[in-house]
Formats: sequence, structure tokens, C-alpha cells
Amino acid sequence: CGYVGVQRNLRFDQDPGSPTYCYIFISRRSRERQGTRFVVRGLDKDGHAANFVETEQIILAEGAEGAFASHVQTRGSIPTVWDQLVTTKYMPRVKLHEDRERAFGAFEAHFHGEHSIDNYGAVTCVNLIDRTGTSRSVQDQRGLGETYESFVGKLGDPRLRLVWFDFHHECRKMRYENLGKLVAQLDSDIDRFDFFLRLANGRVVRWQQGCFRTNCMDNLDRTNVVQAILARQVILRMRETLLGIDMGAEEDKPEDMVHLATAAAGGSPSEPRDSPPPSPETEKATSRSFPQSVLRSPHADFERALQTCWRDNAN
Repeated sequence: CGYVGVQRNLRFDQDPGSPTYCYIFISRRSRERQGTRFVVRGLDKDGHAANFVETEQIILAEGAEGAFASHVQTRGSIPTVWDQLVTTKYMPRVKLHEDRERAFGAFEAHFHGEHSIDNYGAVTCVNLIDRTGTSRSVQDQRGLGETYESFVGKLGDPRLRLVWFDFHHECRKMRYENLGKLVAQLDSDIDRFDFFLRLANGRVVRWQQGCFRTNCMDNLDRTNVVQAILARQVILRMRETLLGIDMGAEEDKPEDMVHLATAAAGGSPSEPRDSPPPSPETEKATSRSFPQSVLRSPHADFERALQTCWRDNAN
């Protein structure tokens, strides 16, 4: 089970005579360890992660050209043995398995099986759970994240990397522009992992060399936002290859990251801001309306396709 979406007749250049492309979005949900939030968490003894999903985006040249580019990402519950049993409390407590050796065995099985490093190549795990704060919920998440970090270190595979980005802290008060910090940490991996590219004559000239595995607690909203931003960064690189366009500074505009994050989280994009950045006082006063004042993507067709597909269909 999963989802397939197709968006046709898309252009990077709005010139009516420019090439058109088809955007194909495929989410493949694992048949193992499915379940609703809170009820099913973490790994089973065989290393299967709760709600593990592999998502592929494909850009296919329409017409006689036939070239296409493809990129794969994954998401899944935090890969250790843990529970979060439902109670009457708003945020149920996290319970880590007491047998750490068994938990590590499941972690090892996950990255040698379901999410095999040998199959996916290098893996960068993007962990979006809370780290900063004193509440019980944050303490629970911090303990879960620290276990994740320790297991990555214990596995000792140089192909496996963990980046912990405290999404709620960094993006508090709708400061989605801070996602630029995360993209900066992942930028070299985006380039290094590359994407698959097959030319019209059938010749494969590029292979994807690695994969991003993203998680938050529920693998829903925060994960949707970050996976969508990674997808957009990859599309900009695909464009550079498919059209031979020099991306220049256009690729790394933090406002564009804000735009996509807002849309992926259910916001409503609008017109670009022509004014200079606001002062701290103005920014604080307008923090609640920030999502309505972000820059448009340079490629409106693909931005709409990304918003449509990534908002609710990757999980």
C-alpha cells in the first residue's frame, strides 16, 4: 500500500515553447509493523520500523525526449525499541526498552535489513525531535534522541550519519527560515548522494549514492516539511542537469525554504516580499502572520506539484 501521484505538463520556464515534464510521486509503505500513532512505535526484534515509508520522486521529460531523473527518501519511527502507551495525558510518556543490547540488536538489524546501508548506500538520518527544554515531554524525547546517537556511534559504520535538528526549538514562532540551518548541514550530502538519471537513449549516466532517513515522533508534520524541502533541493539540482541552467544563488534562498515549509505544513503561500528584512521588533510583532509573507518558488509548476504531493501523501 502507499500512494502514487502524477502531475503533468510542468515547466521550469514558463515560456510556452519550453520543454514540459511529468512529476511522478510514489510512496511505498512497508507491510511490516504498521499502526497508528502512539500504538506502534520504534522497532520490532527483526529491525522493522513502525510506519516505514520509501518515497520516490521522478521527473520525466514529456514527448519524444524520454529522459528521466529519480530520487528516493525514507521515513520511519526512531530506530530503537521503545513505546509510548496511550494514557489520559496529552503527551504520553516514552518508555525505552530496558535491555539495551536487545534494542541495539534491533537497530543493527534495521540498518542491515529493512534500511540496509548496503542497498541504500550512505544514509544520513535526520532526527527532528525535541532536544531543548525542561518539560517531561522534552526530557523523554531527549533521552530517545541520545539513545539514537549512542547506537549510531556504537554501530561504527562511516556510511551512517545522524543529524539532530530540534525542529520545534529552531522554528518556534513560525521562524521557518531557520530550516536553512538544517539545509546547510545537509547540503554536502545532497550533492554527494546525487540522483538517478537515465538519458533518452536509455543510457544511465548517474546513480543515487545515498539516502536521507527522516523522523520526528509521529513521522507526520515535521517530517513532511523537511522531506519536502529536501525534495525541492534535489529538484533544483535535477533542473541544472536536465536543462543545463546555472542555478547561481537562486538555489539557496532561505525564503524559498520558508515557502515550501509553510505549504507542507498546511500554510498558504502568497506574493514575494519586496521590502528589506524586518527589524527584530517588527519580526516579533508579525510572527503569527509570517507564513503569509514568503517568497514564491522560482518554478511555480513544480512548487505546486511539491505542495500537492508532499503535504499529506508521503506518510
